[in-house]
Amino acid sequence: MGYDGGYSAITDFVRAWRQGEGQAVNVTAFVPLTFELGEAFQFDWSEEGLVVGGIYYRMQVSHLKLCASRAYWLVAYPSQGHEMLFDAHTRSFAALGGAARRGTGSTTTCAPQWTRCTRARAAPSMPASQ
Repeated sequence: MGYDGGYSAITDFVRAWRQGEGQAVNVTAFVPLTFELGEAFQFDWSEEGLVVGGIYYRMQVSHLKLCASRAYWLVAYPSQGHEMLFDAHTRSFAALGGAARRGTGSTTTCAPQWTRCTRARAAPSMPASQ
């Protein structure tokens, strides 16, 4: 049951295809990344180093970018957690003038799971778009 081949079988097939019928294929693929204003945002975070008074600190930095305008907002935190996730979205949307209709990023799947588990907690209110 399942695939009995391996990586070498696939690379052998691709190599043979490229040398044969693959040479006749001349197609260029391009997917334009265009977005309407307010349609989407991207969110991620990174770990960065900061030296203050000769002491090295690690900090977590949230990155929120609006897809249409490419405007972005960064917020730094001492640690990474769900509170950081929601606070970063709240602060970023407030600074950028409102929330987009949908978001992408690795954190968009963990937030709904967490809120289902903690329904008793109130979510931070989002500022209205101006």
